[in-house]
Amino acid sequence: MKKRVLTILPLFAFALALTSCPQGEESSTSTGPGSESATPPAGVTDITTVDLPEAPDGQVTVAFVYSSESLELPEYVSIWLTGGFTESANEDGTWNSDWPINYGATEMQLMEGTSDVYYAHITVLEEEEYGGTNGVDSYQLVAGYNENAGLAESSSGLLWVDNYKSDECQAYSYGENPKWQNNGDGTIYLISNNNPDAIHTFSTLPPEPVEMKNFHLVVSWPEALPSWAAAYGVGTFNNWGNDEDFDISKWKFEALDDYAFAEEDRYYYSLNIGTVIANAPLEYKVVLLAPDASGKPGDAMYQYQFGDAITNEEGETTYTNNISTTPLAGQGTDGAYDASHDFKRYPSQVWTDPSITREVEFRFVNSETGTTVPEGTVPGITGGFTGWAYAQMTLVEDYWTVTLEIGGGSQDLEFGVTRGSEWNGAIKDATGSNLKITVPGEHDLVTITAAYSTFGVGDEPSVFHPGTVTSSTK
Repeated sequence: MKKRVLTILPLFAFALALTSCPQGEESSTSTGPGSESATPPAGVTDITTVDLPEAPDGQVTVAFVYSSESLELPEYVSIWLTGGFTESANEDGTWNSDWPINYGATEMQLMEGTSDVYYAHITVLEEEEYGGTNGVDSYQLVAGYNENAGLAESSSGLLWVDNYKSDECQAYSYGENPKWQNNGDGTIYLISNNNPDAIHTFSTLPPEPVEMKNFHLVVSWPEALPSWAAAYGVGTFNNWGNDEDFDISKWKFEALDDYAFAEEDRYYYSLNIGTVIANAPLEYKVVLLAPDASGKPGDAMYQYQFGDAITNEEGETTYTNNISTTPLAGQGTDGAYDASHDFKRYPSQVWTDPSITREVEFRFVNSETGTTVPEGTVPGITGGFTGWAYAQMTLVEDYWTVTLEIGGGSQDLEFGVTRGSEWNGAIKDATGSNLKITVPGEHDLVTITAAYSTFGVGDEPSVFHPGTVTSSTK
């Protein structure tokens, strides 16, 4: 069914998982180096017998042993360290939890006089000073290109490719990270669960850095993109839109009209992502935005996204997984096209015509008798269809109400009943997830029923009160 395209587009691609910056914590229950149960295997250095280089004032020396079972480290590859110790506080007291990547990560150096001990000098906050979410001792070790590779900074240093992590770091599921051992003497060992000797094995390393210029991603849908939407790409090739100067308009897919099949009503689009490294994995997603989109993608990036389809044991399918592909050296060094990724979702069903609008009334009804909302709290609707802005309700007789104009025809919507922009004590569903309903369709009245006396009660955004939703015509 794809002969016309696939005679031109290469068929080769394989998947490698990549994450953005890890979050969460994992406690290490391993014994530390030098304990009775910690016995380094033959052929590797016992790190406890090494006098690690002394760090400058205010810093500590962090180190690990490169396992003898690892691949030989080529001159263009270094091991890079990043972690919770890199997080910092903002002026308002909140914490930045993004871990540095590329050359912002810490390059580990081979210790003179050894063949397998790598170290670096870093600055670490005291535990009592730390206010982040990952744990100051959380870390990751990832192989990546160094300056000897002669590549652009965006392709160098630490990139979040799971297979480039040490085997010991890969053993943690997403959201969890290994934790080091601070020895209290100015040295830190990069241990992990089942790795008490600070030995790390690297089974996959970045390939020889062969650049491919003007590399194109190709995607297709079972229908042509509607006129009110355009496809844009975010992924490892543009740091997932996280750079300060990121402009989504530069990453718009262009139609490949010559590769459309009238009998299948399928249309292909391509995006020139520029220079990539042959045999190095890429990960990306496609998002639908307005055709003239510019600046940051914003919340719509997550609302109208297309990724790999994943079906769970209950038969529920989601389409938010990253798309994986690997440009192969055999495709040529200039102007190569990737094999097309064929989406199964219909764009017009995911993002319907925004010119179709309908007024929908939202009513907040009390499930208790004779109670009112706490003094000083005013209910409102906050959801995807308000741009996650607060739409204040008005008290009418014995319920609160607000009428909103919702565009895009019939679609699945998420929202909550909140007090202003604060989600503390919000009305959600029984599990704490956002309320969900499909509107407008035939429905122009949405009723949320919950206890008035509990609304807005709670000091943290994680505190919620359950409500139920029904929809009907007036």
